[in-house]
Amino acid sequence: MIFWVRFWIIFTEVGSRWAGYETHSRS
Repeated sequence: MIFWVRFWIIFTEVGSRWAGYETHSRS
């Protein structure tokens, strides 16, 4: 269970950074 929680946190963090990078790159 902890593994999934940790994976979800990392996934959300990476997704947020990737989205911000994409927006900054397009800008």
